[in-house]
Amino acid sequence: MFLYRRLRHKKPKISIIEKSGGFLSDFFYTAKFKLMYKLLFKYQFFLLVFVLSFISCSHKNKSLAKSDTVITEAPKIVFFTFSITKDTLLKTVNIILKNKTVVDGKFKDQEQLSAKNSPNNLKLVFGNGNKTLKEIYVEHPLYKRVDVYGDKGEITSKEINLTTAEFTVRIEQQKGMNKVIVTEFVNFKEIKNTNTLKLD
Repeated sequence: MFLYRRLRHKKPKISIIEKSGGFLSDFFYTAKFKLMYKLLFKYQFFLLVFVLSFISCSHKNKSLAKSDTVITEAPKIVFFTFSITKDTLLKTVNIILKNKTVVDGKFKDQEQLSAKNSPNNLKLVFGNGNKTLKEIYVEHPLYKRVDVYGDKGEITSKEINLTTAEFTVRIEQQKGMNKVIVTEFVNFKEIKNTNTLKLD
């Protein structure tokens, strides 16, 4: 009972700050504010540099992303249709470009090997100025081999020589490609007459 009364009448402890009537409390709060203000004033330059660096990096990343999308373009195939005419008197050929078509796609040059090994072919060198961008071979359109059936059913191969024909060449689009040089090969021999055509 005595212990209960003692605890009941025990006064709570009052801190020094409360005894001071709030003066010390206001002083500490004011000191904290001044310290925080000094720290912000002292390091505001570094904070500004950090913010500007972050904005600059974000802008560079966006610029790089845009430049990557420009570089990575889909491959394209160009179809060139030519007309070739043989002058029997001068023993030369004249080639002109009739049509050009560009489509999306990609392919392998599997047919080029057989044409290069043919006795009669055309070599087409695509380029820009003195720079060679692509070289391909096609079967000579004026020299055709056909199968002929005889009276007894036998099959023989016969060569037909034409004076005019058309042929189409496909090639992957190359940046800056603006001309083609066509060289003629007959019976594995290069004919000195060449045709240089503009592709623009």
